[in-house]
Amino acid sequence: MLPPGASELATKIISELEVFVFNRDIRDFFSAFYQEDFLVKWPLLDVVSDNALETYLSTTWHCDGPMKGLLKCFLYLNPVSEHGCNTLIIDEVRTRKLQSVNALPLELERRHTDISAFLQTLGLPETPIEFDLCAGDLLIFAPHKLAHRCLPPRAGKMRYTVCFSVFPESAFKCQIS
Repeated sequence: MLPPGASELATKIISELEVFVFNRDIRDFFSAFYQEDFLVKWPLLDVVSDNALETYLSTTWHCDGPMKGLLKCFLYLNPVSEHGCNTLIIDEVRTRKLQSVNALPLELERRHTDISAFLQTLGLPETPIEFDLCAGDLLIFAPHKLAHRCLPPRAGKMRYTVCFSVFPESAFKCQIS
């Protein structure tokens, strides 16, 4: 959470970093991935503090709601090695199996910080995918297809990221017949 009055600074940071993130190579990547133009929506300067288990909704395993073509892009502003607040991801095959046994509920109060028992019961590997991200690294994934959670930072540490939601342009076109 940002301190009160920080929204102007956050807006300035986001607008300056958006130009850096969506350089020609990244724009070409998204255009090729979607096979059409894309839109960047709802940029957010995200500050995760060491009390994240009590204050931050994404510390439990979940999939985002099914928004057609959504990719999340997290630009890490400080390295995971500094704060330990990594984004853990489960591959699509294991995610589908976890969904089939209701291990990834949409309701916040029913979500889990530990899904190892579900994975064991399903006979699946328990180790999530994680990256040793450095400042300036970009994590891109499909949050409606891949289970994920944010680990809370170590005591006294904070994670700073800018999150961008990227969609194919067609996701926002109304079709009138």
